[in-house]
Amino acid sequence: MANVPPTFKHVIAKGDPSASNWKSLRQTYEQVAKIINGKLSLGQTSAQLNNTTVPADNMDAISALVNVTVAANTDFVVTHNLNRIPSGWLVVGKAAPGDIYNGVTAWTPTQIYFRSTLAIAGTLIKFLIW
Repeated sequence: MANVPPTFKHVIAKGDPSASNWKSLRQTYEQVAKIINGKLSLGQTSAQLNNTTVPADNMDAISALVNVTVAANTDFVVTHNLNRIPSGWLVVGKAAPGDIYNGVTAWTPTQIYFRSTLAIAGTLIKFLIW
């Protein structure tokens, strides 16, 4: 029969010199579990104003709410200020028909460019940019 490794409780209770290492490992594990188990946050949603960006709570991303007026298939810009070129994006919400897709202008460490398949006039679009 194989030996069962001691639990965190057992190690700490026995006063093992490595108890602080086990305790630290346990705390780290619990923090990671807390984040993963339903605690990921994309940031504020209801308190945002037009044309604002808000850092996502615990992600290297921003949530941007942008008032867009643009002709069909024409670039429009969203300022993100991630200080790096984004690796991806999602449209989280929009109040207009049509698809949003990558613009032709190169992305920068502070701005990302999109296009819409249809003309948009004064429509709020919410992005998650990471």
